[in-house]
Amino acid sequence: PLEDDVFDDHQNNTTIRTSSLAEPTMKLSGHKGSVYCLAYDPHGEVLCSGSFDSTCLLWKAGGKCNNLSVLSGHKNAILDVCFT
Repeated sequence: PLEDDVFDDHQNNTTIRTSSLAEPTMKLSGHKGSVYCLAYDPHGEVLCSGSFDSTCLLWKAGGKCNNLSVLSGHKNAILDVCFT
């Protein structure tokens, strides 16, 4: 499962961050339109983004957040996504 915790040690002026991401903030590129929705799978391993460009992109929710797949074929913007 995806874990993302931040611990502050005020005595030593350090921050310890535990996460499966390669960087604290990741930019996911690939949609050609605005992103309207995001959802994690129940195990926190995959992220799905839905866009005005009528596609859903599946991303690995750790490491460098690689794109796993493009789900296309919708006729309109994707306004909501959900894993079941």
